[in-house]
Amino acid sequence: MIIQYVPLFRKKLMKTAWLMIPAAIITMPYACKKDNGADMYPPAGACNISDISYFNDVVPVIQSKCLDCHSRGLTRYTFATYADVRAAANSGRLVAAITHAPGAPVMPKDGPKLDSCSIAKIKSWVDAGAPDN
Repeated sequence: MIIQYVPLFRKKLMKTAWLMIPAAIITMPYACKKDNGADMYPPAGACNISDISYFNDVVPVIQSKCLDCHSRGLTRYTFATYADVRAAANSGRLVAAITHAPGAPVMPKDGPKLDSCSIAKIKSWVDAGAPDN
């Protein structure tokens, strides 16, 4: 008895499959039309400049790239305290130096330019008023 229904089931399955294949082919190009690969898969280590913190985002850059010279009295400006860094930020010297603005000293002096993410974080912090957070 069961054997009699197998060909009937197979026919129904094939008929359904033949209807589904054209439907899938027609709808597939429109299914992901608004998806953007850059939005769906941001690059690894993408730079986040929202909610910048002095202690979490600025201090690590200052410690690793600036304090070798700007803490030992080797330069006119020291970055030993928050107040020192804020003074440089508020005067415009900090951003001008790290972005290599014309007429500004190039910093770090004997090293490569800071990476674009570090520069963006410092600029964002300065634009927010250089808060002590």
